Amino acid sequence: MHHCKNSDNYAFHVLRLGKIDYCIGCLANTVFLSFLLPLHISVITSELNPLLWTLILGYAAFQFWKVGASMLWGGNPESLTSTLFTVIYLITVHWVIMFGQIRIEIPELTLLLAILAFSLPQVTIYVWKIAASQEFKFPRSKLLIRICFIHGYLFALLYTRQDPVVGIVVILATAGIFVLLRAWAIGEVNRNSVSYVEPVPGNFDEDVSTSTRSFSNGVFRAPIAMLLAKPENSKTDCCIDFFCCSEICCSCLCALGS
Repeated sequence: MHHCKNSDNYAFHVLRLGKIDYCIGCLANTVFLSFLLPLHISVITSELNPLLWTLILGYAAFQFWKVGASMLWGGNPESLTSTLFTVIYLITVHWVIMFGQIRIEIPELTLLLAILAFSLPQVTIYVWKIAASQEFKFPRSKLLIRICFIHGYLFALLYTRQDPVVGIVVILATAGIFVLLRAWAIGEVNRNSVSYVEPVPGNFDEDVSTSTRSFSNGVFRAPIAMLLAKPENSKTDCCIDFFCCSEICCSCLCALGS
């Protein structure tokens, strides 16, 4: 798998901070949810319940502790607690953005242009991977592009509060394009690379082994193949956020616009 060190594509899916390798997608979600999103909420909201602020700031503090603990101990601590906390946090911030009182009203055309501008770089990565049949080899740029893509989802939520029907259609259409292009790109890259994995259930990474490639002949079969691959080595040979992709933050933000 791409997140395991024996993969040829490992270096393109992780970002090294000090001595720790972090999954780029999960790191982008963490940066956005725990730092950028609270900052955005503080700017756009005109009034917010102190209890909600406590939850938002508490989540940010929890994530900073989690990252610090992973750097010290080399693991991903409190994964179940983090998942439950993130579910509550995401529900809360969605409610605040879509129904809360805000001080900034952005015109609908501006919101649509922002959604397009922030989403296009991520889509371009997958189109490039499909055309070149190889990985996008710039981890730092990939991190920034993923953060931009999540901002596209933020603007889509702001659009939804003004026009719920069109906003939901935009979100669903963007999510569908993202999932299809991602699955297609994975299939194209896998046809031109060799990954040392064995087909065992329980993995949430994106690469597939030679023995599971029969499942990835089509765009819709690639996600099935993802779930049937597991590294032969231990998790200590993978990036620090190997299991992060199973968390709700990645599921929501990467699928709907992670």
